[in-house]
Amino acid sequence: MVAVMQQNFVERKKYLELSKFTQLLGSAQILPGPIALTSSVFLGNEIAGFLGAVIGILGTTLPPFFAIYLVYLFISLLDSKIVDYFMVGVKAATIAAIFQFLIKLLKIKRYDLLSYLLLGIFIILGFLLKISPIIILLVGSFIFFIFNFIKNKYF
Repeated sequence: MVAVMQQNFVERKKYLELSKFTQLLGSAQILPGPIALTSSVFLGNEIAGFLGAVIGILGTTLPPFFAIYLVYLFISLLDSKIVDYFMVGVKAATIAAIFQFLIKLLKIKRYDLLSYLLLGIFIILGFLLKISPIIILLVGSFIFFIFNFIKNKYF
């Protein structure tokens, strides 16, 4: 993925010099999460500002999200008990992985009270409204991104 980004942004479209691309890639590797996502945020921000970062997030996360969702819909149409049990296990594993990531993140990174409050609200809403953990993760990540952008820019 990084090689494709370098080929597109540095060599083909010449949006960035190789040294700037390497610097952004190094910064992206410091953050937790997939390198494709973090580097797309940094590259999008460098090329087109805040809107570029948002488009970078959406362009990196939405295609695989919809592909997986379509596979899920197809599998759910098969009406097989084995597939149903498998999907229940996948959902439980997804929730466990998200909570494990959150606990790890909370131990490493210190946020302010409002960040913890937003996290608690998302967890409660997820349980009460039975919202998919993936939807909560996408919406929560977007809100945290905007919250941190505003906080860093204006405060």
